[in-house]
Amino acid sequence: HIVFRGLIPTLLTSFLAITAFRFEMNVAESVILGMVGAGGIGLLIQGYISFYDFSSLSLGIFMVFITMFTLEFMTNQIRRRMSH
Repeated sequence: HIVFRGLIPTLLTSFLAITAFRFEMNVAESVILGMVGAGGIGLLIQGYISFYDFSSLSLGIFMVFITMFTLEFMTNQIRRRMSH
């Protein structure tokens, strides 16, 4: 009873916080790795820069910004709900 009422909720909060933080880091790192040639959205952005395709470049940057903003918002909501 003590484990299920005391230990698991405490560990679950920490686990979810660490998992959400690592997921945010992985998304940000994937963009950076793509910029140096590893593929993904960063490779597309690098290609748009090379070909001076500024409309597609701005859309790619906007998509990365919206994705990162949404992830940050969602993880903050999860942390807020878990702390109450």
